[in-house]
This record gives sequence, C-alpha cells and structure tokens, in this order.
Amino acid sequence: MNSLIVLNWNTTQLLIGMYLSAKENAAEKFNTIIVDNGSREEELRKLNNYFCNEENITVVRLPKNIGFAAGNNVGLNEIKSFSFWQKIKCKNVFFINSDIVIEEKNWDIKLTELKDSITGSAYHPLRWSKDARFQIQPIPTTPVESESVQGAFFSIPFHILEEVKERDGCWFDENFKFAHYEETDLQLRIMQLGYKCYWVPIKHVHLHNSSSTKSNGYKLCDEIQNEQQFKANSEKNRQLLLKKHVEFFKAKL
Repeated sequence: MNSLIVLNWNTTQLLIGMYLSAKENAAEKFNTIIVDNGSREEELRKLNNYFCNEENITVVRLPKNIGFAAGNNVGLNEIKSFSFWQKIKCKNVFFINSDIVIEEKNWDIKLTELKDSITGSAYHPLRWSKDARFQIQPIPTTPVESESVQGAFFSIPFHILEEVKERDGCWFDENFKFAHYEETDLQLRIMQLGYKCYWVPIKHVHLHNSSSTKSNGYKLCDEIQNEQQFKANSEKNRQLLLKKHVEFFKAKL
C-alpha cells in the first residue's frame, strides 16, 4: 500500500480539502499520516474531529513547529512502524502540502508508473545553476527528466528512502532548518545512488497565498518571526546545499 504524508500548521481546513481531493481521485487506497506541527488547539480539535472516523489515518501531534524536514521524518518513522507491526509493506510515499488540490483521476498511478524513480508534479521541471539557484523549465505534456522536483507534491519509493537512510543515516537532513531546499538535498542524495528524477504532468491547484508560512505571518519558530528572517534562513539553506553537493554544482555550466 502507498502512504501519504502531509504536515499541518494551522491549515486544517485546507488539509481536509487536499485529503478529499486525493482520496476521491486516487485509483487505490492509501495510508495517510498527518503530522501536526504544533497547531493551535482549535485547529487540532477540528483535525481530530474530522478524521476520527476516517480509515487508514494517523495523526501525530507535535508540541511545536519543527519544520518540513523534521516533520516529514516523523511521518516516515510512522510509516516504518506501521509497516513493521501491521506487516503491510509500503510501496511509495507521497509528500504533499496541505494547500494542494488534486484534480486528476488516477493521480497515484500516474505519479508512480515510472518505477524506482523520484517523481513530482508541482510547478515545472527544474535545472540548477552553479550557485544553487533553480532555473525554470518549460512545462511539458509528458513526463520529463528533471534535476529535482519541488516539495509541494512529489513521490519516492519507500525502498529508495530506506536505501538512502542506510547510507547517510537520515532521510531528510534536519540541518535544513525551515525555508527551502530540504527536498532538493534528499533528492540529490538519492540520485547519487543512481536513481533518476522526473517531472510528471498531473492536474492540480496550489493555493500559494493560503500556505502555512504566509498565513502564519512567517512566524515559524523562535528564530524566524518575519519575512526578512525567513529569507535569511532560506539563504543559509542554499549555502548548505552548495556545500553538501559541491561536485554537482561545480559541474554546472
């Protein structure tokens, strides 16, 4: 069975819409792990009230916002624990933002039919410059190889996630503290193992202006309380990405 991980930080109503769109348009059943990154109590009550009668749902409550990388690692640990105790092997993991609405039937089949590959559908295919800035590529009508895919909507086979963790000691690197590049680092490390990455066209809507970061006024943690600090932290992450993948970026023209 496939599994879906979504993080929540005061975006419960959006998350419900995302879940309904994913469920209604999927070809197969999937497990869902909701990692709540320290939402307000009323948001958590709404979350628990809605999902208490839904099948194959796990809600993990965290006391504070620990970010994208650490939050997804919590979700992956839940998948691994569930697979162990229930003897149900996880095939693929879908990582999705709470502000995505999927509009295409059989999206789960289309996102995973390229076996043993990273696949994603958010925005557009990506190429990277030598200073770790992404370059927008044309949006094709068929799957195309990409140098990474953006983290709002992507998939990785679980056995590949386990392989990269065995080599590196982690799934997502939690040294990327909020604000971008977490999924890029993971994907580049996976591609070092010989796997490929593809952008796949799947019809969906990304409600950017309702994202948890913007709707919470960029107050992500004690160190990030406004947009200026958010951008500074994003730059710090870009420098970390450059340092970790120096050979990849040196090879760019």
